[in-house]
Amino acid sequence: MTAVHLDIWQKLHQRRRKRVEINKSMVDSIQYQANLRRNIEVAQMTGERDKIRGHLSKVGAWHPQVMRIRYAELQRALGEPPANRVFL
Repeated sequence: MTAVHLDIWQKLHQRRRKRVEINKSMVDSIQYQANLRRNIEVAQMTGERDKIRGHLSKVGAWHPQVMRIRYAELQRALGEPPANRVFL
């Protein structure tokens, strides 16, 4: 092997070793973004659930049945046990 071929071979070998590190870094980044997105979704669902709870606690809520159904969906999505009775 000539010096040029040896130099090219060493650079390729280093690149292959770096590829594993780059892949791990990409996977970590993807997992971080997924966790961040899930935390944001949970915060939004919790806020929406609390808002609906406030509307249902008042007399004369608009479309109360639709709100009850959405409230139950949010409870399921947030992993909370279903309430026996959701506000009047």
